[in-house]
Amino acid sequence: MVLAQGSDACFKDPQVQALIEQSKEIDECFASDQNKCLIEKMTVEEQREFNAQRLIPFDRSKNALFDQAVGVVTANFSVAGHRSSADATGQLISRCHVLTSAHLFYRETSERVSGVELPPKAESDHFNIRFHFGQTCDANLASHHTQGHILFRMTRDKQDFACRWGCDERHFYGKSDAVILKLKDYDKRNRQFFNVRSTPVSIPQVGSRVSCWGFPGYNNQIKLPKALSDQLLWYQLNAKIFPGSNARGILTNSIAYPGMSGGGCALATAPQELIGIYADSSSATGHAVIMAPAQTADARNLNFLTPLDHLAERYRAATGKRIEDLDKECD
Repeated sequence: MVLAQGSDACFKDPQVQALIEQSKEIDECFASDQNKCLIEKMTVEEQREFNAQRLIPFDRSKNALFDQAVGVVTANFSVAGHRSSADATGQLISRCHVLTSAHLFYRETSERVSGVELPPKAESDHFNIRFHFGQTCDANLASHHTQGHILFRMTRDKQDFACRWGCDERHFYGKSDAVILKLKDYDKRNRQFFNVRSTPVSIPQVGSRVSCWGFPGYNNQIKLPKALSDQLLWYQLNAKIFPGSNARGILTNSIAYPGMSGGGCALATAPQELIGIYADSSSATGHAVIMAPAQTADARNLNFLTPLDHLAERYRAATGKRIEDLDKECD
């Protein structure tokens, strides 16, 4: 089946158009470190509010890659004897593989894990994993969905995560907060998927621009009605990544609301190559300040990305294969 791109009806809504136009008006403030917007004179709260205007709905009907390769990953759980569900953002990194966050599946300590990085397929059957994709602009989550299972994970105790909250939850370190899913049904003719950056990203002091995206859960910071917001992929142009090391991952001032976990980021110079995905334990509100060196990351509410070079290294150690060659497994 050849997939058709989605409708753009929801983008005709004047509320959506207003957000998009408002963001365009301040493009020049974010496109370069040299601008006349006096961001350095803003307070922390003013920077965070100004930055939040950059996260806007993205019309996937005009972009086949985002329409077919970016979607929502859903999973089911049994916690304290009750069934519940959760979701995160995911994106195709081959015709039949999806990259998303590990904490979607393994945050709850009631969910058993081991250091086995290539678990048996049946081990993830109870999650009922589904990848939903394709813009709809209606009440449906997506126009298409397919089932999948966990192919590769990083779940070594104390190396990839630690306990918190009295050991009721696992906290995944940013460098390890990723899993690769293998899809059951997929279009072998579909060539719309992202490449994965398998080498470390060199981050200069200035000029490092990324674009990031995801499906946020509804919150009072989103200036659209819930029924409309839930239909949309949200996108931020010209966020920054910052040099410096942090156990939680690559530091970024990109907005990261809950639900955007697993959402991707790509350098402006290579828009089809993922350099990272939103990691666990970003800032409490998701609103990052615009200017924030690494040493002030916590005080200034920076967010974090899982770097994909670490994933590529672990995948090759476990399988003897390169992550860039995943698509060969889809023939």
